[in-house]
Amino acid sequence: MSPSALLLDVGLVVGRCRLLGEELRLLKMWGGLRLDILHISCVDTLVHTVFSSLKNFKKFEVVFSVSLSDHHYVLHLHSFKNMIGDTTLQQVEDIVASVTPGKNLLTKTLKKIYENLPHCRLCSVAGTGGFGSSQNGTKKSWDFMRTHDSVSVLLFNTTSHCFVLVKQFRPAVYMSEWERSKAPPPKAADGPEEGAAEAAGPESPEGQPAPAGEGSSAWPPASAGVTYELCAGLVDKPDLSLEEIARQEVLEECGYDVPACKLKRITSYRSGVGVTGSKQTMFYAEVSDDNCVGAGGGEPREGELIEVVKVPLHEAMTFAYDERIPKTMGVIFSFIWFHNNMSPKYKISTNV
Repeated sequence: MSPSALLLDVGLVVGRCRLLGEELRLLKMWGGLRLDILHISCVDTLVHTVFSSLKNFKKFEVVFSVSLSDHHYVLHLHSFKNMIGDTTLQQVEDIVASVTPGKNLLTKTLKKIYENLPHCRLCSVAGTGGFGSSQNGTKKSWDFMRTHDSVSVLLFNTTSHCFVLVKQFRPAVYMSEWERSKAPPPKAADGPEEGAAEAAGPESPEGQPAPAGEGSSAWPPASAGVTYELCAGLVDKPDLSLEEIARQEVLEECGYDVPACKLKRITSYRSGVGVTGSKQTMFYAEVSDDNCVGAGGGEPREGELIEVVKVPLHEAMTFAYDERIPKTMGVIFSFIWFHNNMSPKYKISTNV
């Protein structure tokens, strides 16, 4: 992504583009644009709905998905404005339409795009592909995506006795919630329990009722795509150690300057095993108000829009198990790890 571009996550469904005015105003301040567009039914909608918004941006990046044989696969188009136009998009559309449905559809489509459009690349950090094998005598095939490994950090502020998390909008979560909101609510086998309230409209993941009038085709509130996460980042700097990469992420996202030697390695594990199989390494670090040197919030030049959130230690386990609060498994696991390994040090109940 261009260093001067700001990230905008946009949902575009069957040609309907929903650009929020506030985000567009922010984008104009940076003069760059990146669109993450999900669930597009046909490529030509890009020409009329998306690229019409790009005239005022010097640099931009587009990520879009195309429906191929009832599966949504992600393609990535990255270029300066003077290198792209309706002709390029028409070429992409022609390539997608020319691929015969069948096995390894994604691989064949991307290969053909690479051959014909050299400035197109994949939206994943390193690439995607597909392969087939035999398992217990049954032939199987998979599509996979190669991505960088990552690091995450559980931060505990010893001054205020609270955990420091980040909160940000995740387009995949938002679209998942949108898809879920279209499905009819499951029927209770024996009807509602006595005293239970009448079934209300869908709630957002943070427990707030959805705005009135939202139905099968309405958009959920933006809060439906917001998740609570550990401070984290990609291992994309080969000259730096995992600890140093984690230190940089803590400084950028949360505003704390923590020496790399103060990061305690908790463990590493595989994430996204069905698609990426990448490895994440989790660290623990204690911080204080004394080494808070900034507000955090991520790096705007890299498209990060992050809110720093503090969770008091005595509320941590309640927070972890509250299903109304959208969070990653890393948050839950790290809180349990802290309870088992660190909480006796502070002699404070963690509500377990």
